[in-house]
Amino acid sequence: MRSELALSFQFNQIWIQIRESLSRLPVVTFLLVSINVAVYCLVTINSDWTPGPSLSLVLEMRGISAIRGQWWRLLTSAFLHLNFGHLSSNVVSLLFLGWMAESLFGHLRLLVLWTACGIGASIAALAFLRPNSVSLGASGVVYGLLGALLCVHAFKQRLHPARFRYLKIVLLICLLVILLDGDWYFLGRFVPAHVGGLLTGFLFAFVIPLANRKTDGRQELLAKS
Repeated sequence: MRSELALSFQFNQIWIQIRESLSRLPVVTFLLVSINVAVYCLVTINSDWTPGPSLSLVLEMRGISAIRGQWWRLLTSAFLHLNFGHLSSNVVSLLFLGWMAESLFGHLRLLVLWTACGIGASIAALAFLRPNSVSLGASGVVYGLLGALLCVHAFKQRLHPARFRYLKIVLLICLLVILLDGDWYFLGRFVPAHVGGLLTGFLFAFVIPLANRKTDGRQELLAKS
């Protein structure tokens, strides 16, 4: 009987460790990046093999269509990409920044943050671009995640203490300057969707609390000893 109880206890401990390890994985980031890749594949197949209007025409952010009631474009445009290079650059940035943001905000808040940044970027494009202009891509979400991380490390250090906080702030600012400088160099202007996503992410992180960090029994035991 004792051996059975000991074996059951060991299996229970192993399951707890596995569950805790899985909870630390950025599952929402992986899911949303996978959706970006899947949508790109679907749009490519649709445009190459299916006659009629392209799927991209239904999902892209076209101002006049959104004004006339097709509000889904505010979000779906964040999952579209022009070409494979556009997709790959955004996927790398989303994985890197999304992983960090999800560890701070948790799974559900990261999903809300991602959605809010995509919509905020589209609203900025709708407000500052011509009604017939078209915008698409996850770059607004990239800027939003960057703004959220910058806000956390700059203003919420008491909620989330970190050793190299100032180094993180400097690195995030340098990355932001490089991205904005790239916009100005290639386009001669700042992209409204990028600025809109950045401000949305920053404000979101300023208002929304960080995820609670729970410690397991072993950590609590070590802390008491």
